[in-house]
Amino acid sequence: MFRKTVFGIVLALSCYAMAQPSVARAKAWGLAYNSAAEVRGSGGFVVSENETHYFIMTAGHVVVDNDKEVYKGKDLWVRFYSAGTISISAYPTLIWHIYDTGPDKGYYNDLALLKLDKEWFVRTKTPKPQIIHLLDRKIKPKSATPFVTFGSPGPWLSAYSGLVRSVHPNHIMIYPVPKRGRSGSAVVDYEGNVLGVVLRTNGLCVSSTHIYELLDAAKIKNT
Repeated sequence: MFRKTVFGIVLALSCYAMAQPSVARAKAWGLAYNSAAEVRGSGGFVVSENETHYFIMTAGHVVVDNDKEVYKGKDLWVRFYSAGTISISAYPTLIWHIYDTGPDKGYYNDLALLKLDKEWFVRTKTPKPQIIHLLDRKIKPKSATPFVTFGSPGPWLSAYSGLVRSVHPNHIMIYPVPKRGRSGSAVVDYEGNVLGVVLRTNGLCVSSTHIYELLDAAKIKNT
C-alpha cells in the first residue's frame, strides 16, 4: 500500500511537471516525431546512420508473420512523416532480428534492425529523418521519468506521453499503456534519449540497457 501511495504522489507531481511549458519537452517531441518511422503499420525509429544508409529500429515481432517467418520484398515496408505529410513506401533490408519470447523467457527479446539506402530519400524527394540515439549505456532509465512516443495505432502517426512506471533489469513499464500499433516505437525522455522500445500493450518495453546487450551479442554497433 505504501509503495502504491508513493507512486501515486510521484505520478501526480510528474504529471504536473509535464503540463508546464518546456523548451526541452518541445524539442523532444520534435525529435521523436522527425525520427519516427512506420514499419508495416506499426512503430519504428531511425537510430543511426553511416555514409550510405539509415538504420531503423523496431520490435522483432513487427517484421515476422504469425509463423515467425520474416517478411520479404514489398511485404516489409516503411514510411516516414514530415510536416503533416506521409511518404510513399520504402522497402528496407532487414539486417538482424530477434523474437524469442514467452512466459518462461520473458517478453523483451523482441527487436529488429533494418537499413535503408539514403539515395531513396534523394530519389523520392523525401525529407531526411533525424537520428535519435539510445540513452548512454552507462545510465539506466529511472522510474517516474516523463516520456513521449510516436506510433501508428490508426491511419496516421500519433503521439502520446506518460511516465516510466517501473524499471527492471531487461525492461521498463510505462503508463498510460500503449494501444496496438505502437510496437517498435521509441520511448523518448525530454532530453531526447531513447529509454526503451514499446513491445506490448500492457506497457512493457525493452529497456535501453538490454537493447545494448542484444546489439552487442549480434555485433552491431549503435553509432
